[in-house]
Amino acid sequence: MDNEYLEGKENPCNGKIEIVHQPKESYVPTWDDILNLWEKLSELDPVWQGIVKTRILTGSHLEEIYGFEWDMLTTDSYGHWLVMPRGFHKIKKKHFVYLDPNVYKLITNFNNTKDIKKGLIWRWWANNKVEASAMGKQWRKLDTGFEIGKIRHFVIN
Repeated sequence: MDNEYLEGKENPCNGKIEIVHQPKESYVPTWDDILNLWEKLSELDPVWQGIVKTRILTGSHLEEIYGFEWDMLTTDSYGHWLVMPRGFHKIKKKHFVYLDPNVYKLITNFNNTKDIKKGLIWRWWANNKVEASAMGKQWRKLDTGFEIGKIRHFVIN
């Protein structure tokens, strides 16, 4: 190679071993992990408890949960449903998520003392939307050994 800038210089990378770091496969929680997590949730603010419990019980994405509104809850002769409209967080079609009576009770009793049944379900008392960035700080308090995103993998597998 004729290049006046490199002439007479050694390759600084010559003879070096290329180190390739393989990404470590993330740990998917077991049933025991989820039971232990449920017990630890009492350490969190009730808003965060409700969000994590809803994630465990529905398998919903966190961004979906942060956007759940009271008017998405409905009841018919088959039971309770969470209806996510077309266009709601990556959804191309309307989604119907069946809610076991205990899950419905968990969600509807969250704001029971405030008697607020419109707008966002999971919000701070000042009616502000829960910020997704704050979840990481809350999650680290629990020291679970797995990522919050892996709850969904546990639920859907």
